[in-house]
Amino acid sequence: MKIRISILTLLLFYSITLGATSYVWNGSTDTDFGTNTNWTPNGVPGAAAGDDITFNATSNNCVLDANPANALDGVTFTSGYTGDFDFAGCTLDVDGGDVDIQSGGAINDTGAGCEIQCEGNFTTTVKLPATMTVTLNGNPGGNLSANVSDNDAALVINQAGTTTPTTTQYWGKYTWTAGTCNWATNSVISHLTADATMSWGPSTWQSRFYDLCIDSGITLTISASAAIDTDKISSADDTAIIAQDNSASFLSFTTTARDNFWAFLGRCDAYVWFYESGANSTGGAINLNDNDFIIRGTGGNTLTFDDDVDLGAGDLKMGVGANDATVVFASGKNLACDDVDMDDGLNKAMTLDLADGTHTVATISSTTAGAGAALDFGTSAITLSGTLNGTNITCTAGTTPIISGSGASATISNVNLGSSNYLDARAIYGDSIADGGNNTNVRFARGLIGGGVF
Repeated sequence: MKIRISILTLLLFYSITLGATSYVWNGSTDTDFGTNTNWTPNGVPGAAAGDDITFNATSNNCVLDANPANALDGVTFTSGYTGDFDFAGCTLDVDGGDVDIQSGGAINDTGAGCEIQCEGNFTTTVKLPATMTVTLNGNPGGNLSANVSDNDAALVINQAGTTTPTTTQYWGKYTWTAGTCNWATNSVISHLTADATMSWGPSTWQSRFYDLCIDSGITLTISASAAIDTDKISSADDTAIIAQDNSASFLSFTTTARDNFWAFLGRCDAYVWFYESGANSTGGAINLNDNDFIIRGTGGNTLTFDDDVDLGAGDLKMGVGANDATVVFASGKNLACDDVDMDDGLNKAMTLDLADGTHTVATISSTTAGAGAALDFGTSAITLSGTLNGTNITCTAGTTPIISGSGASATISNVNLGSSNYLDARAIYGDSIADGGNNTNVRFARGLIGGGVF
């Protein structure tokens, strides 16, 4: 009896194993995927679980006229295949194996939307249609390569493991529902080639990039309570847009000793978090259209604004949890914002060096006593419309920086320069800066155009 059971078990095992077939497309009968004489050997892929298919050395077109009955083990298009493959609104489900599309022909979809589901590595050197969704749903995950500059397909990451891009990526949109993406590795640039909304999945920083490039004329919307975390943001020209559909969504930078992380020439309508973990510089000019720029510094590092920063009605907020960090403006570079908050309510503040720029702000303050906020006026010129409150701020200055009042509410108080150079507070065209009291080495000229003689 035991021998009979063992024999039956072996027969069952071999019947399952031998049921999987490797098919090669020949297209000798017609264009239908489901015609058995179109394949070598004869048969219809997916009739048994674990089949794999290859397209090579023929120019005969293929139409996926129905979803295969079972998941495939692998799909390969070689460069020797010069025919066109039409998904026709259907799905190829690949369990366990890889998808490798290097066809010499076109990949099309004449249906209302098609999909490739892949548990292994995914590679394409061919443009995929905008109506296609590539879903990576494997465990532990795999490598990803889509270095095709006009690729419009959508990418969905829905796997428990880690997806690792191995080349520059071009996709119409990205969506994360599970898993982790190592976009920060391999110096991979990820291009967004079509208008898209990036949604937020269940894990921290799923939308993590090394370099995210928004192509010309493309709008990227960050969905409610979502975040995009990248080492660098860039665009080909000023027609790209970053938008947010909720005040809780934002663009985040986590950089380590990275120069020129801001190469975005378009319009950014989202607020920005910058986690300063190295000596960093911004690169291009930053315009946030009334959104905040929030800086979190660590370890005594320096962030250099080496171009202008225009936040409109947005605020510049700075703070660190421990140690000191510095934000410095390069020579001739300017800040325009509403409020400058030197500690953003944290237990340690940062150093702000205004250098020799021309800056326009409403207020400058630090709310946390003993936090260590430091403000170096340098030789800058500042137009102030609100209050400069030096309480909790250590102030220094270069050779006579100038603060000009804009509006009757401009006030300076508790600014103590000690033995440093004087800070000249000037009145412009009848506007006045009020002496709020307790100032040291701040000189006031009221009612004089361009200031007075001190």
